[in-house]
Amino acid sequence: FRRQDDFIESMYTQRIKQGYTGTLGDYLDSIPDGGFNWLTLTHAYEDMLGKENVVAKRYGKTYLPTRDSILKDIVEFLEISHSRLEFSTGNKHGTISNPGWPKDVVELTRELNAYIPREQRRSYIRGIERLAHKDPDERYKLLRHQERTALMEKFRAPNRRLAIERFKGIDSVHC
Repeated sequence: FRRQDDFIESMYTQRIKQGYTGTLGDYLDSIPDGGFNWLTLTHAYEDMLGKENVVAKRYGKTYLPTRDSILKDIVEFLEISHSRLEFSTGNKHGTISNPGWPKDVVELTRELNAYIPREQRRSYIRGIERLAHKDPDERYKLLRHQERTALMEKFRAPNRRLAIERFKGIDSVHC
């Protein structure tokens, strides 16, 4: 699980890349009341699959010290030998496989989306990703401070409960 504020900013950017023309405020307003509640999501999977069959992990720089940490976790979970695998996240020759965008590029693209023909969208996205992307270690900065604070307050209690239930009682408000 990723912090909800970071996840929502990333999801908004992905929607922009797909042609979304709404503002960040529109996107926030479209999120259903229970949306991005990791505790509810975890419980739903546990109800369907059984708690013992659901693996919950934290996603973020603190919890994933290297670029291939997620892949290594999955391989370990599947009990596959590391020695037979070469871990690569597709970051060959200095390219970034799924780059985030700076705020100004997100907003410019959102405004242009109404004018970019569907058949040209993929070329536009590839061009932007070659020219302008944020540092992969940099957080998105799309939400204003008060929006970020309100979002994290909204998820404080369920995140704390998830941390207690799934992350060995670590007292944390962020997943």
